[in-house]
Amino acid sequence: MNTKRLGLLARHYRYLLSENLRVFGRNRFKIQGVFLDAGLASEPLLEVLASGAYEAAERELLKDILAQGDSVLEIGSAIGFLSCLAARLGAHPIACVEAQPSSLRLLRKNLRRNEVSARVIPAAWARQTGPLRWKTDQHFTSSRMAAPGEPSSMTVRGISLSDILSEAGFTPTCLIIDIEGSEAGFDFLEVPRATTKIVIELHPQLLGEKGSSEVLERIASAGFRMARQIGDSYSFTRRP
Repeated sequence: MNTKRLGLLARHYRYLLSENLRVFGRNRFKIQGVFLDAGLASEPLLEVLASGAYEAAERELLKDILAQGDSVLEIGSAIGFLSCLAARLGAHPIACVEAQPSSLRLLRKNLRRNEVSARVIPAAWARQTGPLRWKTDQHFTSSRMAAPGEPSSMTVRGISLSDILSEAGFTPTCLIIDIEGSEAGFDFLEVPRATTKIVIELHPQLLGEKGSSEVLERIASAGFRMARQIGDSYSFTRRP
């Protein structure tokens, strides 16, 4: 999530307060029927959560595209909102990939609170499996792989898509991707043919407009057709 847009999102989605949001104290929320503990989130992010705007574009795309019985792999799960929402929409099985230690704790807690049985893979997507330099941000949604030459906060486990699928134990019909700019290196030709749906957030603030366009072109070259766009988030489908 682009943290510079947090305040704008919060104001834009105020209408969600009456129907789809409940606030329980400073850092606990219920959005679209999903209970969320946000832990020690930053103030701007808490404002977005309190407004009901958290992952608003992605959740609308997911509600559009997901069908009862779909299986879901979420790469970059953060605190688990979209995976929990997918479960409410009838998805099973579900696997979550997340590397940030603080987010992992909340992810597992939120899965339990929402009674979602999901495989949690404590890692970050990488081209090859192995140690990965990781940059922690005050907004847990913005922690990411450190760029070459950029100082890193810690080392986490990197894992390739093929190894993710092996650890998940199933081939998803729907892939959710939010990896804070690392989508620039993601090879969509590696996505299994049985995966017919993608929901992805792009990060032009990190990739630039040209880099974002190249990602969209690579998704199209893997046989996917854009179904819908909301801001920097997109859904795609293809025939199996």
